[in-house]
Amino acid sequence: MRENVQQIRNILLENATIPVERRTLFLKTREGDYGEHDRFIGVTVPTLRTIAKSYYNLDMDD
Repeated sequence: MRENVQQIRNILLENATIPVERRTLFLKTREGDYGEHDRFIGVTVPTLRTIAKSYYNLDMDD
């Protein structure tokens, strides 16, 4: 179970392409903004969808 989660996490981190400055501005995660305590790693939605498709059959217990 943990290996699947770690593998997915590593894939997501490898595919993080949005620079920190850009994602904090766009996603309103600066101090005082509505998403102040949210954390984003910078993966685009099309990339997320591609990664998710390869894990669609992953058991929820995993």
